Amino acid sequence: MAWVGFRRTAFSWTGPGTPRSYRSWPTMERWSCPVCSTPLGAAADGEEYLGICVSALDDGSGIIPVGYSFRHNTPAWLPPVPSTLSPS
Repeated sequence: MAWVGFRRTAFSWTGPGTPRSYRSWPTMERWSCPVCSTPLGAAADGEEYLGICVSALDDGSGIIPVGYSFRHNTPAWLPPVPSTLSPS
């Protein structure tokens, strides 16, 4: 799952309808499509940034990866994110 961060004040939902909201943890809100349940994003209470799934964006082509989590679980077939490679 690829995520992109947006400041809460700089992001708004523009698609049809309103995402379904649910709590996956006492301090974590997540959003999904109300029709098909596709994950759309998440945010922790009180945090300045939202995590939005890249697949939820109309156009994610300009997004440049800056890192990734859980590297120890990365499948061998997934190419490394270039900006996280150590300089050679």
